[in-house]
Amino acid sequence: MVMRTKEQKLFAAALALGALALPAQAILFSDVEMGGAFDDAGAREAAMAGTGATVGRGVAAISSNPAGLAGFKGFQFQILGMLQTDDERRSYPVHDSFSGYLTDNIYALNTDRHAYPALAAAWAPAERGPAFGFSWRPAYVADYSYREEVLSPWRFSSFFPEEVRSTLPGQDVVPDYTDMPLGMNEFIQDGGVDVLTFSAGFQLFDFENWGLALGAGYQYFDGDISSRRSTQYEPVTVVNQITGEIAWDAPLLPYDDQSLVVETSGTADAFLGSIRLQLLDHAELVYSYRSSVEMDYSIHSVATVGDSTAVSNGSSSPTYPPLHRFGLLLRPMNRVRTTLGVQIDYEPWEDDGELASGVPVDNATTYRVGVEHILPGGTPFRFGFTYGTPYLGADHNRVGFTGGTGFGFGPARIDLSGMVTYAAYRSGDLFDDALFGADSRTENDRVEERVFRVVAALNWNF
Repeated sequence: MVMRTKEQKLFAAALALGALALPAQAILFSDVEMGGAFDDAGAREAAMAGTGATVGRGVAAISSNPAGLAGFKGFQFQILGMLQTDDERRSYPVHDSFSGYLTDNIYALNTDRHAYPALAAAWAPAERGPAFGFSWRPAYVADYSYREEVLSPWRFSSFFPEEVRSTLPGQDVVPDYTDMPLGMNEFIQDGGVDVLTFSAGFQLFDFENWGLALGAGYQYFDGDISSRRSTQYEPVTVVNQITGEIAWDAPLLPYDDQSLVVETSGTADAFLGSIRLQLLDHAELVYSYRSSVEMDYSIHSVATVGDSTAVSNGSSSPTYPPLHRFGLLLRPMNRVRTTLGVQIDYEPWEDDGELASGVPVDNATTYRVGVEHILPGGTPFRFGFTYGTPYLGADHNRVGFTGGTGFGFGPARIDLSGMVTYAAYRSGDLFDDALFGADSRTENDRVEERVFRVVAALNWNF
């Protein structure tokens, strides 16, 4: 079996991409997903649209707003678990004979399910003294799987690529080739980037319901991601209906199977700083800052085409911009005890961010609004809304809805939250149609993403 020159060029380009760029996925770890469960290491904050920098206190404020550590006495411990389902639908535009748009033809439906843990602990020797904390959590989860079975779009053997036509069984044996399997495209990725955070907060003063707290921290990122992109041409068995003999038992397209395996590992660090200003008993202003993150990746790639193998080693140093968070917390004087958190997250990608792949980026902004009502009897009811523009641009905007509750028993408390987000945008095909003898599509796919997430956190105070 041989590989066509056109495919060789395509595969060489894929190898270069794997050797020089970060592993591909729709979301990089600097993106803050709407109501991200690990953004603030707390299910309560996740239920309130991820406004952890604004409403998080104690152990829940370690990574998002170290100033929120101050104000408690004793030891706090938190174990958190998340279950997430990612649904992805890909389609391509269909046109009439006059190149007019008709509809989008769905060709891939993918569902991934993942479970992740996180933990955090905080300690304060005195209520008005310093408080210290550490947390471990995934900063970016790379798990992603995509499988695409490719079926023949051609009805007759004469429609196949020129170099294939003469080898196929004639129309007397196979009257219709439509939807016969040609092969399988697959992209599997796992691993991610974990972050270890150490932080401290201190209450500078608390006088007649006015207060000021400061916080600082250090973060260490450790990434380990592996991915495999492959194209395999499936054998097809064709039986002559007249003689009963096997007329064909091989792939319809005589091309070589191919794969690209990329192993990526690297580290980075960042610094945190925050300030929290209390205005009487009913309002607080918060500003939180995380410095830019420059990941130092080493990349090992192995490309295989048929019986041939090529190995490549390289490096990549993408820079993720600083993260600025601005928050307003309000406690209205109403009958039901209520907390309202409003937060804006801003990342200046255009000035301070750079991806090794050269992908153009825009400044990223996320708006979050979260509410907590404490019902009679002490049961909380929480909900929130998020809307964000990621670094990929306004056409990748994401909208999310969150909700949750909690209950306590003695010194322990369990918080629960749920989240659903949605995004729809245009993106290039993961696999070129030319790999299966068709013309390359010039128009981008339409991609729809739905994320469903459930978070549970056990909090222990003593």
